[in-house]
Amino acid sequence: MPDIRPTVSIIIPTYNRKSFLKNAIDSVLAQSYEDFELIIIDNYSTDGTEEMVQKYSDPRLRFVKLERTGSVAASRNLGVRLSRATWIAFLDSDDWWRIEKLKVVSDWFLPSIDLIYHPLEKVFQDASVTKAPKSKIVKLKKPLYMHLLLYGNEIGLSSVVIRKTILEEAGYMREEPRFWSIDDYDTWLRVSKITENFKLVPQALGFYRIHDSNISSDNSYEYVCKALAEHLLLLNSSQLKRFDSLYYYKTARSLYNEKNYKDSLPYLKFVLKHGRFEAVLKALYMISTFYLIHSWFSKFAR
Repeated sequence: MPDIRPTVSIIIPTYNRKSFLKNAIDSVLAQSYEDFELIIIDNYSTDGTEEMVQKYSDPRLRFVKLERTGSVAASRNLGVRLSRATWIAFLDSDDWWRIEKLKVVSDWFLPSIDLIYHPLEKVFQDASVTKAPKSKIVKLKKPLYMHLLLYGNEIGLSSVVIRKTILEEAGYMREEPRFWSIDDYDTWLRVSKITENFKLVPQALGFYRIHDSNISSDNSYEYVCKALAEHLLLLNSSQLKRFDSLYYYKTARSLYNEKNYKDSLPYLKFVLKHGRFEAVLKALYMISTFYLIHSWFSKFAR
């Protein structure tokens, strides 16, 4: 019998996220586009994950165990190596897709396209969507490599569908500890040096769940700089300041939200000089409200 291979291999790494994982699996198996295989890589969960997955009888689902190392990239890489399809779709176990996700992106399974991505709806831990903001995503400008470096990672991992041969050429995702929460960003950077055939589908076709254990929430400025050191060496002083402004803005916003207005000012002023237009507007707003608050308190303190 001929070896009939699926068009898409969906990779879900997981560890002790049984309740979230079921939602992710259900969203995949409900897809209107059916030519796929689903590979779940489990790091020996202790919460009943395997028993839950075994209740599914869909032959497209494969369950594989891998010893936990701390690297989610290791699980994704194993899934890619085991995959039989031309295209690889990534889905984190705490995220999920709309029913039409694969059908919509399949229209772009073309020789001229190597990576497809789209916006994700941001949702809260209990999966409430109504008032949650949509992730802001823009079409990358060429050269894509430089755009990704200077504007930050605007590609949500659970939105990506990428040609398997491109991932192989890029050397897969890096599994070393310094990449543990930024492995996807580093991968898109390296992929963009191989191909610029990225396609933005301007529809929110999935959901990104916000909760306390999101790995990416730990990305400090120092951590990112260490992880991306080889990329940052290629930037000139002006470009480095633009890069710095991305993380100075995050620091400023965090301090501002904590009502630590005074300490946020140096970071906001740096963003005014070197940040992207959208960040500059937000920095101006925060600075203006700081001075209004300061003026108000000074008036009533007399």
